[in-house]
Amino acid sequence: MARIVHSSPQVKGILAYEPEELVGRKFVSLMSHADDSPQDAAVFAQQRIQQKETIENLVCSFYDRKQRIHYLELNAEPYFDDQGNYLGYHGVARNLPAHANLESTLHNLADGFSAQTGRKFFRSLVTHLADLFHVDYALVGEFTGERQDMVNIIVVQSRGEISENFCYPIKGTPCEEVYNGQLSCYDRNVQNRFPNDPMLPEMHATSYLGAPLYDSNGKIIGLMAVIHSKPFAHITYIQSIFRLYVARAASELERQQMVQNLERLAHQDDLTGLYNRNLFLSLLEQSIARARRNKEQIGLIFLDLDHFKDINDTLGHEAGDRVLTLIAKRLKDTVREEDAVARIGGDEFMVLLEQLKDEGDCRRVAEKIITAMSQPIRVDLHDLHVTTSLGISVHPNDGNDASTLMKNADIALYRAKSNGRNTYQLYSADMGKSLQKKLNLESELRRAVSEGEFELFYQTKFDLSRNRTYGVEALLRWNHPHKGRISPDKFIYLLEETGAIVSVGDWVLQTALTQIQSYNSNVAQSLNLSVNISAKQLREPDFLTKLDLALSNSGFDPNRLELEITESVLIEEGDHITELLNQIKERGIRLALDDFGTGYSSLLYLRRFPIDSIKIDKSFIRCIKDSDDDQVVVKTLIELARALRLGVVAEGVETQAQLDTLKQIGCLHIQGYYFSKPVPFPELPV
Repeated sequence: MARIVHSSPQVKGILAYEPEELVGRKFVSLMSHADDSPQDAAVFAQQRIQQKETIENLVCSFYDRKQRIHYLELNAEPYFDDQGNYLGYHGVARNLPAHANLESTLHNLADGFSAQTGRKFFRSLVTHLADLFHVDYALVGEFTGERQDMVNIIVVQSRGEISENFCYPIKGTPCEEVYNGQLSCYDRNVQNRFPNDPMLPEMHATSYLGAPLYDSNGKIIGLMAVIHSKPFAHITYIQSIFRLYVARAASELERQQMVQNLERLAHQDDLTGLYNRNLFLSLLEQSIARARRNKEQIGLIFLDLDHFKDINDTLGHEAGDRVLTLIAKRLKDTVREEDAVARIGGDEFMVLLEQLKDEGDCRRVAEKIITAMSQPIRVDLHDLHVTTSLGISVHPNDGNDASTLMKNADIALYRAKSNGRNTYQLYSADMGKSLQKKLNLESELRRAVSEGEFELFYQTKFDLSRNRTYGVEALLRWNHPHKGRISPDKFIYLLEETGAIVSVGDWVLQTALTQIQSYNSNVAQSLNLSVNISAKQLREPDFLTKLDLALSNSGFDPNRLELEITESVLIEEGDHITELLNQIKERGIRLALDDFGTGYSSLLYLRRFPIDSIKIDKSFIRCIKDSDDDQVVVKTLIELARALRLGVVAEGVETQAQLDTLKQIGCLHIQGYYFSKPVPFPELPV
């Protein structure tokens, strides 16, 4: 380790030591650690000495006899004898009298403005840097990521004046070097180096020093710079001290960004940038208070996207997120700038409308939203048509507090969905009673699923050409412990809404296969079996596995099984349903299109999908004897089916007259009360 062998008399005037007092002491023992950084000056000097390398313009802090700190600029180099043997170092240490206040300056960093936070800290910092280095400009900027071509200047000290929050270009300026992780240091002629920088001439800049600000993960989040109209004096000294402030500025900038992120997360939806539920609820409460004082009306629109789950299921959640982002922007652009818009969760949004003249204002906004949402959305080469349903409540008529208004808007939204979706509905008091009945029924339905209150009835199908029963359709019934048997039109839709249709549908399939297999084992003429399958069942990834298992467990012949689906399955599910239906057909199972004629009844479905037969809806059969139009429709459907080699079944046949008319126009497969009402399995005729 290097020890002092000679000291000049001038050392007494600086460190208050007699020259002979220093002889024999380790050189680094005199150095302080005021430069608090991973590579402070003392460590750096020690490394240079150990490696026998030259030390140039290194600013170091030294203790004097009274443990006061002084800053010296070191220049030293190793020397050797004629044989090349290393003898030691010789050099000079120059006092920096122009910076005699440096000790108090660094204490200021540690104990003064360094204790401040946020904007106050950065304002104090740039003022301090400008005074410390005697420069015209000092600034701190932030790379936000929102614009890749600009840096946001948080604060700048400009010849004694403080300015905040403006942008500075990155490309073609010293900021570009800093943005790329470099120290940008020019002690003179900086304008010549960056001739395209628009600001340097305005600042009469000659010298520039800028450094990147890193967060704890090593990411560049900002910059700190000083700019002067004259060349920097003592550039090495400035760099040595500058890095101390860079570290502190980086720490504070990262802390401030974390605080801002936490505030944003607390009040903003992370995906869409809209208000989140918590902030919207607070805004709604404040709006109600103002409306109450001013005797004004406010409107609350609660909306969600129709069948949004289908987008996630078919295109994936990433595509679904892009749709939500685009919908949020479209919604924000549709309403007034002063209207609050929030994403409540999932595909649910709310809009707060203030200072309404009447509920007609709500209607007009709702209609604008529906029109805007109906425009196609382009995602991954798909043109998606996303519609929305809206529920509206108005203060004070529909509620005097946020919770009530939100609840009633939700009730109105449910009614809009029940009315066919892609529409809006204003709240009325009778909706609450209707919803309560639904909720009670839904609760009882959940119990019915767990308690096994469902049972199967079977309705026969008759072949007029052979004058015999050829099959049965399995029909679900709810045997309520207090209300008796409940018709399926009272609860099937609830099974669909709650998703319970999947588990109940699986039970129906397995039970029907098992029961009819048992029936066929005891009769001479086996029956075919028809089972209704919902769209939600078909969406299940393991549907085919469960179908195969049900067939295997029951021993039922797949060639006698027919699955009935509705047109809505083909409309909603799109192209991917074709492969599934083909896989079902490969098992020998037949496919029937139920309620044909009540939906779109597109010929495209009959050609595109592997359908075996159609079932003409009972609404056409009811007046077929007396209505020439119905006769023409049914006859046309029969002729169409024959041309496409499809079977035809007429549903809802109840009278001899209906039967005679169907015979006359050539429909030979009949189902309805005329032959048999649905009966429980034990009552099937043998």
